[in-house]
Amino acid sequence: PARPLCCSSSGCEATVVVPAVCTYTALRAMASYLVKTAHFATGHTDNALTHALEHAVSRRCLSSSAIVRAAIPSSAKRSSSSSSSTSSSSSASSPPPASSNRVVLPAFHSTPDYASFLSELSANRQPSAIRSLQKYMSDPGMISLGGGMPNPRGFPISALSFQLQCGHVIRLTPGELAIALQYSATEGLTRLVSWINELQQAEHQPPRPIKVCVTNGSQEALTRAFDMLLSKGDSMLIESPTYSGTLAALVPMGLNLVTVATDNNGLVPQDLANTLASWPANKPKPRVLYTIPTAGNPTGATQTLERKKAVYAIAQQHNLLILEDDPYYYLQFSPSRVPSLQSLDVDGRVLRFDSFSKVMSSGMRLGFVSGPEELISRIVLHGQVTTLHASGVGQMIATRILEHWGLPGFYTQVRAVCDLYKHQCEAFLASADKHLTGLAEWNRNISGGMFAWLRLVNIPNSQKLITERAVKEKVLFVPGMAFYPPTCGPSSYVRASFSISTPAGMDEALSRLARLLREPEK
Repeated sequence: PARPLCCSSSGCEATVVVPAVCTYTALRAMASYLVKTAHFATGHTDNALTHALEHAVSRRCLSSSAIVRAAIPSSAKRSSSSSSSTSSSSSASSPPPASSNRVVLPAFHSTPDYASFLSELSANRQPSAIRSLQKYMSDPGMISLGGGMPNPRGFPISALSFQLQCGHVIRLTPGELAIALQYSATEGLTRLVSWINELQQAEHQPPRPIKVCVTNGSQEALTRAFDMLLSKGDSMLIESPTYSGTLAALVPMGLNLVTVATDNNGLVPQDLANTLASWPANKPKPRVLYTIPTAGNPTGATQTLERKKAVYAIAQQHNLLILEDDPYYYLQFSPSRVPSLQSLDVDGRVLRFDSFSKVMSSGMRLGFVSGPEELISRIVLHGQVTTLHASGVGQMIATRILEHWGLPGFYTQVRAVCDLYKHQCEAFLASADKHLTGLAEWNRNISGGMFAWLRLVNIPNSQKLITERAVKEKVLFVPGMAFYPPTCGPSSYVRASFSISTPAGMDEALSRLARLLREPEK
């Protein structure tokens, strides 16, 4: 568009300016954006507006230099009783997604020039000639003498079934088993990708079209993204502290890791803004921000919606891409989840990383990345020369479970898992109050996830205490230094996980830690 699509919350007047040359796909994207913007701003979308825009697009009536103005009529603003009735009837079939908390979208700024963000290695990647044949394999009548696919008659597995905790038994059909045991598309099994797309649209309502790629856990997707966007010597913005697994991937790359402060509400936008505003003029600015916005590892902190909006606005101002690493998104204890950065992404500058590890199985090693097609396609090219694709067996098992649940069943599972971790967290915090008061400090209002971040009083460096003395006392924590770049020095912090230990076990573990903190080192 010649200028931003916009929608003000008062009056909800939406405007789109169409350039002289505009493709059908672009017209559809504009119309979709206009409708979604009105929906986010008011909580309702007028059917007449939707139908008019669809009709205009189909007839290509959004013509050269035309300005289309549409206002939501007052009749569309349903009474609260009508709205409540509609809401309750819809929730009976499917629990409301996070985006039921209406989000006023940011103003469109600009679509990033994705090619300018690519590392030289990623820019040079070309599609695999063999992998490119995969999409034709299921065509009726196709005879393949191309790809080197093993003959399935040599596979020893003839049947596969499994039982859910509810007692329901799922048996793969012969056709499903054949797909599960054979090579498949790097993007993921078609049915699983379709289900994930449905989930992303329902949960995050992304303002722009997105693509999905299934990976061997979300961490594989992250390392592919790092490979795609970063080269030796580049500066990258990360939270302080941040996930040790991410640091393990980034530190050997020879990057300048620029830390941004966090507190009990996650990344501090003002510190991010100050860092970028004071960046030396003779040095290339960072182009990528890595953040764990929900129940962060190691801090357990969750960014508020207001902070996410501020972070996104800063990313727009400084032309950043955001890597939204969100494996704990579905472990928010409140039924009303904080909307994601992807739900605000009007420009197309967010790559979102999700995981099934916490709500289905960590051993299945299934995660997925979603975002702009231009970036997802490069991540797929990386997969074509490394792992080829995530486990077909794991993908098919997940597909059958998710299709059995549907979105309502998935949200029911999410709620059950959240309740489990909430009880675990409450037990941990009770024991921490009992044993560590005066000896440590921590966030007493953890709102999700599986971690607590403890600052040990009068212990400037927790490393030896945790890796030596605590191990001798048969209790395990992770010292704080593991969550900072090597240049940051010692830390008085300790990460504790309340995910799998029993309440009695957690109580005993914190009792042992308290004893160590009271005893002088020998």
